Amino acid sequence: MRVGLGLRKVLDDGGYQAFSVNFQAFTTNARPSGTMPFLEISKAMSRGIGYGGEGDVLTASLVGALARAFGAVTFTEIFCADWAGDSLFLSHMGEINPAVAGEKPRVISKPFFLGGACDPAVLTCAARPGPAVLVNLAPGPDDTFTLIVTLVDVLDESDAIDPAMRDAIRIWIRPRGGVAPFLEAYSRAGGTHHSALVLGDHLEAIHAFGRMTGLQIQEL
Repeated sequence: MRVGLGLRKVLDDGGYQAFSVNFQAFTTNARPSGTMPFLEISKAMSRGIGYGGEGDVLTASLVGALARAFGAVTFTEIFCADWAGDSLFLSHMGEINPAVAGEKPRVISKPFFLGGACDPAVLTCAARPGPAVLVNLAPGPDDTFTLIVTLVDVLDESDAIDPAMRDAIRIWIRPRGGVAPFLEAYSRAGGTHHSALVLGDHLEAIHAFGRMTGLQIQEL
């Protein structure tokens, strides 16, 4: 709680609209910031503040800009493909905007794998099913940037899910054109590690956002 309130004060005092936190900085509990402030990060996103993990200020800025326009926007990353189910599993260690939750999120204490930091409080949930847009901001040569946008379906969570998954942030998406073609096109477009997920079919509005900001746009 103390570390989270400290982070909130830093953001409020500085008037920051986006930020990043690197979990590798939290290696001990022998100082005031003795745990990774996952819960406050999630709360910050719900207030429209952008976030990107592991020092990713580019995605943090993207999430912030989209969140202030669409609300139900979260920082995320592609963890792995479910080839049999033709879907992608999105998650992260402990950061998700509760505005995308499909049901009331749970708050748990999660073991922290790094150093001697205290176990952090983490908000866990699955995203609510329906259409969504996966958005990635990919840097290119000569200070150019490409906004990669893909209309996807967020899948309903199966009743047969492994109970251990209830303690994880979990989002399953299915690109409209299938997983394999999407991943090939995403790689060729220079898609990066972290992305934003915008719930709802806001593809046209995100195209407009890209045009207004002078970004190259590539729809997959």
